[in-house]
Amino acid sequence: MRAPAFPERSPTPTLNGIALRIGPAWSTISEALVGTANLKRDRKFSKTSGWYLIFDMSGHRLFYCFPKMGGFLLKLVYNDRGVQALEEAGLVRDRLRAAKKYAEGTLLEFTEEELTPALLAQLLRVKAGSMTRQPGAKPRKPVPPEHPHR
Repeated sequence: MRAPAFPERSPTPTLNGIALRIGPAWSTISEALVGTANLKRDRKFSKTSGWYLIFDMSGHRLFYCFPKMGGFLLKLVYNDRGVQALEEAGLVRDRLRAAKKYAEGTLLEFTEEELTPALLAQLLRVKAGSMTRQPGAKPRKPVPPEHPHR
């Protein structure tokens, strides 16, 4: 695995700087996002990953992009509805079977070599569709925190 493109906390990279370090592979992401409404990009720093991008849509996390020199690692977390939609669409079946499962959902990871703009656009459409509440569904009640002494 290539080293992070921005391992130092300072200075904070610009979006353009991140795109330049990723190189031509950035077009996979930018082309897949064409026409995506309510998209918000933010940068975060991690001691292990360096600077990375978070893409949110309408207040929901769409994906994470970890820049590498000449490429990227892209991570998407799907809820159960999203996983079901991916299966029904026949997308990334082998990857789904091998995916790590967490309380937040099923994690799918891709490098720039594994994605085309068309595939990423499909994955993002499924993700976006699974993030919205279904008509008639009741809002989730907040889960009370665990009692610290149990």
